[in-house]
Amino acid sequence: MKKPMELLFGKKFKLEIWEAMLKTMGIGEVAEFQVPMKYLINYPMLSKALRDAESGNTMNRHTCCGMLANGCGYHDLDHLIQRPEDMTFIFEILHAEKLGEYVKETWQMSVEEKLASIPDLKETGNEKFKSGDIQGARADYFQAISRLEQLILLEKPGTPEHITLTELKVPLLLNYGFCLMKEGEYYEAIQHFTTVITIDPNNCKGFFRRGKCHHELGNFDEAQQDYFTAGGLDPSLKKSIQEEIRSLTLAKKTKYSEDISIYNKLFA
Repeated sequence: MKKPMELLFGKKFKLEIWEAMLKTMGIGEVAEFQVPMKYLINYPMLSKALRDAESGNTMNRHTCCGMLANGCGYHDLDHLIQRPEDMTFIFEILHAEKLGEYVKETWQMSVEEKLASIPDLKETGNEKFKSGDIQGARADYFQAISRLEQLILLEKPGTPEHITLTELKVPLLLNYGFCLMKEGEYYEAIQHFTTVITIDPNNCKGFFRRGKCHHELGNFDEAQQDYFTAGGLDPSLKKSIQEEIRSLTLAKKTKYSEDISIYNKLFA
């Protein structure tokens, strides 16, 4: 394997004997274990899964019965399935983390843990953004959005739970889209601001920031419409909207002059 294997104790690993052996070892220790075949019934399937994951092979997944009939694609494992035998394992403990130190990956989290992690990701994203770490903030917002979307899929559309979770996406999408704006990824940012507006048709920030993206892309009509809508939703933005409209008008004139110049050269 390209990187050391990670094993989370107490999660009913497919080969429980490995967990039992590793619990007897210390950090930095190398140990050899002789394991009777009665404890290794699941080893061929586990080894196949690990090898497939390492090689990226997902084209030939067999069921247990299929493996017995057709083989698993690895000669040594096929031999072991047909003729089970005792095995020797050598382990080295490189690192260990105590309960509370280990940061779970999303797939390891319960529904409650995913939901509880979202405000923390939003807060760390905000802190990174303020410090100028746009990519770091973007990653945190994206992770929070991904976890929320997983939770939303568990709820029936139209139920209070589904609506509440969907609304929680709005500030995250606004922040994520703003990061995209800062990095010049205006097309993708527009998609996220449009999602915000779909969820909340009166979201002023969604319209204003989408207008800014259209402005940068030269979509002047769309930008103007979004600016006007944002101004109508929040009158306190009147001054900012007027500045953006002036900038937009100037950009349109400049673009028009450039186009005329190009046409004149083409037909001169």
